[in-house]
Amino acid sequence: MNAKEALKREWVNIGSLRSKLPVICHGMTLLINDREYQAGSIVGYALERGDDPYKEVLRSEENGHTESRLWINACSICITNSREINERNARRIRDALKLKLGDLVIFEGNVVKLVKAPNQNVGLDFLSKEQILELM
Repeated sequence: MNAKEALKREWVNIGSLRSKLPVICHGMTLLINDREYQAGSIVGYALERGDDPYKEVLRSEENGHTESRLWINACSICITNSREINERNARRIRDALKLKLGDLVIFEGNVVKLVKAPNQNVGLDFLSKEQILELM
């Protein structure tokens, strides 16, 4: 399929981008510009709790949350002298996916750009169908 045919479709198959872009999902620890964050989503949270993800997405839309199905939270820090907690935190950070603001990622089927948001948060800019096709 050429680019013109792909633009006529409602969706774009991003499977070929999986080898080019990092893939993140709900619950993953991310190190973005050397700061710890965690990825979250309505679907992932519903599955984690044993709820119906489809119903939870509909409920969030009914409550006016149409743009916030995916998010990235800053993680809090823990000041302690507990060796066990410090070792666990060090392992989590060591194993985290390292990214930078401006990076493109695949986040639960969406291609997004990590952008600066107020208060040292990370926002998500969703790429359009045309922008995704340029990456392929």
